[in-house]
Amino acid sequence: RKVPVLDLDLEMSEDSSSDRMMAMRGGFSLPFLLAQEKEKNMKAQLLRTLEIFKRNKYYHYFNEPNISLDDVDALITKSKRMFRDTGVIKGEDDYIFVTIDLLEMVKDFSVPIQERLFPAINKLHYIAKKQKCHIFFTLQGNENKIRSTKFTNPEDLDWYKIGMEDIFGSSAYASRARVMLSLQRPKHLRYMFFPDRIDEWELDEDIINCHCIKQNEGQLFFQQYVFGKNFKIYPRVIEEEN
Repeated sequence: RKVPVLDLDLEMSEDSSSDRMMAMRGGFSLPFLLAQEKEKNMKAQLLRTLEIFKRNKYYHYFNEPNISLDDVDALITKSKRMFRDTGVIKGEDDYIFVTIDLLEMVKDFSVPIQERLFPAINKLHYIAKKQKCHIFFTLQGNENKIRSTKFTNPEDLDWYKIGMEDIFGSSAYASRARVMLSLQRPKHLRYMFFPDRIDEWELDEDIINCHCIKQNEGQLFFQQYVFGKNFKIYPRVIEEEN
C-alpha cells in the first residue's frame, strides 16, 4: 500500500531476519533457504527476490539492540528524512508506520519494577504523537508461568490464551495502547509440552490463535490464522459441512 515502514528488529539476528524476509517475499520455505544445494533456476529466483527487496524504498530496517527511547525518536526522524530524500514522503504528510520487536529490549523498558514502566510508556506515547506515526510493538509472555502450567492433554493447549496478567507490566502497556492482541500457536506448545509425541502433529496446520484483548474503538474479537512455511500468515477458513 506504499506506506513507509521503519522496522526496529531488536531481538533477532540480522541473518535470521533476512532469511525470514526472503521467505516471505519470495514464497520460499526456510529449509529451502538454508539448504546448500539449489537448482540453477531457483538460485535465479532467489537473486530476483533479493533485488526486488533491495529496491523497496518504502522499508527501512534497523537491527542494533542496545537502544533507548531517545534513540527510537532519533531513528524515526532520520528515517523520515531518508524517505523524503527518496521521494516516498512528500509535502506535509510525513506519516510512517513503526514496528518494535521486542519492546522490552529498549533500555527504558528493561526494568524489574512495574511502576517504572509508566514513565517509559508515556514517553513512547509522546513520541508517537509528536512524530505523527503509529507504533506497533511486541511483548513476550511470561514463559516461566507457561512452562510451570501443568497440561495433561494436548487438546488443552488448543485454546490456551495469554492474558494481560501473563505479561509483566501489562497495566502500564494497557494504559496507553489502543489495541492489544494475544497470539498463541497451539502446535508450538504441543511440541514444547509433549516432545515425545511430535510425530502425531507433524502434518497438522500451524494455527495462530489471535485474541483481541483490548480495543479502544471497536469490539473484542477472536480470529485464527495459518502460519505458513514461508512465514506468511493467512486467515483460517473452515468449510461448513452440508
